[in-house]
Amino acid sequence: MAVKSEFFQCDVAEEQSIQETVHGIVERFGRLDIAHNNAGISPDTGLIVDCERAVWDKILAVNLTGMWMCMKHQAPAMMASGHGGAICNMGSGSSLKGLPEISAYVASKHGVVGLTKVAALEFAPHIRVNVVCPGPTDTPGIRTKSESSDAGFSLDEFMKSVPLRRMAGPDELAQAVVWLCSDEASYATGAIVSIDGGLVLS
Repeated sequence: MAVKSEFFQCDVAEEQSIQETVHGIVERFGRLDIAHNNAGISPDTGLIVDCERAVWDKILAVNLTGMWMCMKHQAPAMMASGHGGAICNMGSGSSLKGLPEISAYVASKHGVVGLTKVAALEFAPHIRVNVVCPGPTDTPGIRTKSESSDAGFSLDEFMKSVPLRRMAGPDELAQAVVWLCSDEASYATGAIVSIDGGLVLS
């Protein structure tokens, strides 16, 4: 089956950009049914005492505040159609456990879980809101971080903490998101779904 897709540029750290994007989608397609809030950044921060305020603010602005602003405008658009909808937020293994030297990222991703739970309560029964918490996923970003000589991050060492001893493929995460947004998951809201190879168990 052929699927038509269109690209809308959006800066999730700017509320006006989000508002304009949601408006553009509704104007183009007539309504908004599903949203997957997946933007996130994880620049190096070092120890808590070494993390610079500007870096902290940037990470929170994209990973947490941006997600709040997205839902703030997505939910009314979904309600306006009379059909409701489904929202899937992207958390992280760091949503459920602490990891050293990435304090801002961990704080933002813990916040995503709490924000998702509140949204699930506030938007029910018309909009379902869930969160997927992935472990290490095979993307250019994680490989670049591992290969950087000054990053202080070894992918091989990190994988020793993952019981399944491998990274997820992006498609494995996508399938979880698609399921949570589909009618097959019609009774799931406020769910925290870990797709992490057992990372949070270690």
